Amino acid sequence: MMAAHSQGYSRAVAGLKIILPLVALGLLSTLFLLSRPVDPEANLPFSEAEVEELKREQRVGRPTYTGMTGDGSAITVIADSARPDLSNPARFAADNLSAQIETERGVLIDIDAPTGVIDNDTELLTLSGGVEVQTSDGYTVLTDEVETTLDSTRLQTTGRVEGSGPAGDLSADRMEMTQQENGSTLMVFKGDVKVIYQDQ
Repeated sequence: MMAAHSQGYSRAVAGLKIILPLVALGLLSTLFLLSRPVDPEANLPFSEAEVEELKREQRVGRPTYTGMTGDGSAITVIADSARPDLSNPARFAADNLSAQIETERGVLIDIDAPTGVIDNDTELLTLSGGVEVQTSDGYTVLTDEVETTLDSTRLQTTGRVEGSGPAGDLSADRMEMTQQENGSTLMVFKGDVKVIYQDQ
């Protein structure tokens, strides 16, 4: 009785070893027969114009630039994206930039701008499109464009500035910030300068 049961079990296992792979092959062939042909162009997530633009432009996502100036300040620049100038590979245009300069004495200068250009030939970073400059010693300045050098601690606006500082609200035709030989930071407002003092 036991031998007959064992033989029946062995036959069933042997039969399943043949039947199950055949069933699997049948299911796979059915899937291939019923599947619709795929149009590779129809599934592209970009339009034809966007594809052409991607071919023309080389773009880097979330690039970071870090460096040290000759006078001891640390510079960090982060952008959402950057792309090289096709006519000058040393120049990069970037979007949504955040730059920070930390001087030798620990003063922080934060700069935010919608657009910017990094030029490695001239060691110049130009931020534009509505720029905000904040310093850790209490100044906030708004302007259209700021130029800052990458080899020394120096930044200047190319046009009028509006802002505030420890003494009150201020405006001027231009602003320039440099690091002195003793490591202190000097901020100079030029042209038609107006300051509205706030009584502390």
